[in-house]
Amino acid sequence: EKEQTIEDKHKDAVKEKPDAKRRIIKYLVKLEELVGEEEAQRRKTELFGGSKFKVSRLGLEERDVDKEDFVI
Repeated sequence: EKEQTIEDKHKDAVKEKPDAKRRIIKYLVKLEELVGEEEAQRRKTELFGGSKFKVSRLGLEERDVDKEDFVI
């Protein structure tokens, strides 16, 4: 069996990306349900290293917002 090249692995990863994105969104929505809004906010900030994301059931998109506006 032929070993996958880096390009092949990249193509496979790109194909899988939408599913990975859905898993992240489901995790973040569930996180808030389990630990509450304040703790979920702290963990999201920690998880994304200060990156700012708007997270909803529809998708994950980068935004230019303050940490206080970090929403799920």
